[in-house]
Amino acid sequence: MDPEVKSTALKTSKREEEAYLARTLAVVHDNVENYGREVARMQANIDEMLEHYHDNDAEVYTILNNTITLHDHMKRALARNEKAMKKPYFGRIVFRDEALNKTESLYIGRGGISKDTTHWMVVDWRAPVANAYYENGLGKCSYPAPDSGHNALKRIKIDLKMKRTYEIEDGKLLDYYDSEVVTNDELLTKYLAKNKQAVLEKS
Repeated sequence: MDPEVKSTALKTSKREEEAYLARTLAVVHDNVENYGREVARMQANIDEMLEHYHDNDAEVYTILNNTITLHDHMKRALARNEKAMKKPYFGRIVFRDEALNKTESLYIGRGGISKDTTHWMVVDWRAPVANAYYENGLGKCSYPAPDSGHNALKRIKIDLKMKRTYEIEDGKLLDYYDSEVVTNDELLTKYLAKNKQAVLEKS
């Protein structure tokens, strides 16, 4: 096992987990405020354009359509972050990407949560890499991912170091369970099943 992994990601204390949860919730709170303002601003623009729109005004029609599309996208982002305020994620994986030769630690939730376009606090459970959380045990394994430029899937090889499940209620970390510690534990199995069923039903 890499010393880097052993000394950092795999030994995350409850205090560190609580700190990450607090940082994630801060991002969620900021997103809700920012997206809320954008949704209101776009709605005002749409209302104004509709009020002055004429059938023969192709330019306004194009701008109106584009604004409505962006408005819908922003409303979905707002709803996703509002849902995340009580429980932004339910799982986490730590793995070594063999091709990139680097260690990744990813939190998994019902929806992706990002600080900006490049800094993701939580990945969507439907992302290809999240399959490692549901379908793989610890050790060397792979997950399917789209192959750019081809209508096919490729297998990404990884070494899965940790799989963690969280109990979070109303923004508070109650507990977490590691598969390496409680392999085949009935409680862990129950939480994994419950979380997967929940996201399937509510997404």
